[in-house]
Amino acid sequence: DLPYFAAVALFSTLGLALITQGFRIAPASVVAPFDYTGLIWATLLGWIFWREAPDAYAYLGALFIAGSGVYIALREARGSHKRRARA
Repeated sequence: DLPYFAAVALFSTLGLALITQGFRIAPASVVAPFDYTGLIWATLLGWIFWREAPDAYAYLGALFIAGSGVYIALREARGSHKRRARA
């Protein structure tokens, strides 16, 4: 099992480093939706490996997190249009 643990550690570290780099060089409202795909992956992998299905609270929490991200992205997009109109 050691090679599998090493692969998980490698890919987890690489993924976290790349998301962190994305937050460093781009606006958070652009990068955050990519970070939210972790919800999808965690749900999918939990079902594949452990046959674990999310309950209503998990769906509600995921909806709240994703909805907040969409709201912020839309708000930022509207704000950039207003800033361009004033310039």
